[in-house]
Amino acid sequence: MNWLNLRTEILHSPEFIGCDPTRRATWLSLMLWCAQQENGGIIAGSRQWPDRRWQQTCGVTAAEVAEPCELFAWAGDDLTLWGYDTDKEAEVQARRELARIHGSLGGRPRKTQKEPTSEPTSVSEENQRRNQHRNQRPKAEGEGEGEGEGEGERKEKENEKSDSAATSAEVLADRGGEAQLELVPEAAQQPAQPATPPVLTFPCSGKVAQWHLTDAFLAELRAAYPSIDPLAESKVALLKVTAGAVTRKTARGMTRFLCSWMDRATNGRPATGAAQARQGPQPQQSAFVPRPSLGALQIELRAVREEIADILHPGGCSGTVEPKGAKRERYDALVARRNRIQAQIEQAA
Repeated sequence: MNWLNLRTEILHSPEFIGCDPTRRATWLSLMLWCAQQENGGIIAGSRQWPDRRWQQTCGVTAAEVAEPCELFAWAGDDLTLWGYDTDKEAEVQARRELARIHGSLGGRPRKTQKEPTSEPTSVSEENQRRNQHRNQRPKAEGEGEGEGEGEGERKEKENEKSDSAATSAEVLADRGGEAQLELVPEAAQQPAQPATPPVLTFPCSGKVAQWHLTDAFLAELRAAYPSIDPLAESKVALLKVTAGAVTRKTARGMTRFLCSWMDRATNGRPATGAAQARQGPQPQQSAFVPRPSLGALQIELRAVREEIADILHPGGCSGTVEPKGAKRERYDALVARRNRIQAQIEQAA
């Protein structure tokens, strides 16, 4: 047994109270070892044991058990303990034997013929019907109790798993042997695509690798800049970005980049092509070229500063990167242009 069954009245009996604490502790150690061995409270042939064996086996010395007392006494070569509950020991052994017998039977016998029952609508209903049938089996008294209950419970759990697997197979067979799987449409697995194909695709820096110029945004550019051809200007901007003449922008900054590009194109070029045809014939202009307005200069200065920042801090990094090669030439040109625009702003102010 894995435990020691002691009634409280034993600890208040005259036999226990009448002994000194050393003999009480010796008796408790002997009782624990007898409960573990299930020997009926009798340590057979122990009179000849040496002191080392008493210490290793029961945790007491040979001198402590040499003299008998009211808690333990010698009967020949056997040491007999007082107060050992032999009835409880027999009950535990009987329960263990019952659990062993029922565990070896393997639970409910296997079916040889399918019972005529109504077709289950789901696996859960079939499991409930089988569990109800299993619970109707009468249990023997003491079954599953005592030390041997672990083996019986393990067998019962294994039977429940096999019943669940058999139930799933039967239900699938009744449904035609095919599992009902929910298919996800292939279109739902694909990333969202634009409703219309893009007009142009710009390579970008940062997490988003591309930015698409759509017909809707191109129409807005044409309405805002009627004196130029926004599509042609966008193609030029794409060519320079791809060639590295202009630093790549992030996807979030592409609209601002194109607007700045269109502003520069509007302030620095006359209307040509389709834009000139939309505007109709223009009066003869003199050779005098007016100075750009203060607002146009400020917009151009802001665009130049943004492009310089993109060269020095590519991808929005906090550190400064020294430009080299073509970027260095572009950087020097932008710095000269910035200084010239700042001078024009000072003169206009």
